[in-house]
Amino acid sequence: MYGTKGAYLSNQPSFTMPFVYHWLGRPDRTGEVLRRAADEMYDTTPSGLPGNDDLGSLSSWYVWANIGLFPAIPGTADLLVSSPLFERVVVDSADSRRRITLDAPGVGRAPYVAALKVDGRAASQSWVPAEFTREGGRLDLRMASRPGSWGTGARDLPPSYADGTDARNNTGVTPDGHGNLGSLDLSDNSLSRERLAEAGAAPGAKLPLGDTGVVFTWPDTGPGRPDNWIPHGQRVPLGGRKATGISFLGLATNGPSQGTAVVEYTDGSTQSVPVGLTDWTPGTDYRFGNEPLVVTTGRNRAAGGSDTAQTKVFGTRPVALDPAKRVAAVVLPRDTDRGVMHVFDVALTDRPVAADGQDGRRLTADG
Repeated sequence: MYGTKGAYLSNQPSFTMPFVYHWLGRPDRTGEVLRRAADEMYDTTPSGLPGNDDLGSLSSWYVWANIGLFPAIPGTADLLVSSPLFERVVVDSADSRRRITLDAPGVGRAPYVAALKVDGRAASQSWVPAEFTREGGRLDLRMASRPGSWGTGARDLPPSYADGTDARNNTGVTPDGHGNLGSLDLSDNSLSRERLAEAGAAPGAKLPLGDTGVVFTWPDTGPGRPDNWIPHGQRVPLGGRKATGISFLGLATNGPSQGTAVVEYTDGSTQSVPVGLTDWTPGTDYRFGNEPLVVTTGRNRAAGGSDTAQTKVFGTRPVALDPAKRVAAVVLPRDTDRGVMHVFDVALTDRPVAADGQDGRRLTADG
């Protein structure tokens, strides 16, 4: 699969990718990709499964692809509807009398959905809600030989559940002896809650960045709760105050990492801001002008105990903002390079910052 262009559909993380077309108003393309995958990747030969069928994952995906339904939204029972490979599908539940029936006459020669009725009522949406899945019902599809307008309108798209998407999404700090409650490097290691507190980073502690005027707040979170952002475009509100500069508190794992954040001003304008963070076990090789603010020795291990590695959390050098404007929020980088970026806090300053983002002040933890 390495070097393969496009979606590698025999790898589990790619299973949902064909259904992204539903959110783009092109459910016809979903059907095309599913039919192509079924034709090209699955057959009755010894190599008829295109990869490792972990606990039946490939087999179950093939079933969903064939019946014209798919649970594409994690945590919900919403089902996306696409063209099936059979004219009639009946799904009987194992634990109840609930039944879902799907009829698609002529699908073999007319593979595109032209219209849909849900329990006898016309529906232009390309999905059915959790209530339908729980109660069962009937789906009648009118098929066509060419794509039409079904499922293409703005109100026809599947839902996007956005609540909580901007919240911290990684637990990188764990209590000693309970390293299994989190993982900062997406593997075996996390920061020690107790050692951080000894180094001045107890929950809610204030961490000044030298005499720059930047004061970070260490996340005030309980054990096992998310305490940092792995950036993917989350929006962090900053209160609408005037500021001369912005800084980030964080680190990178698996190598240094950098990306571009976007500051949103209250007048609707924006400003791009570079963000670079050093790996958390750097020795003295600090990148991007980072200043170490919290230093601990010993990372918690998932199986218990700790190692002897020295770890560091960094503050980034303030980047100049427009002092005449008010800062509404910052959108964290949508993508980063090399290592995995972790941001614990974002802070503003109202002290002078040079236009190139380097304020000329000495960035030391003790000021």
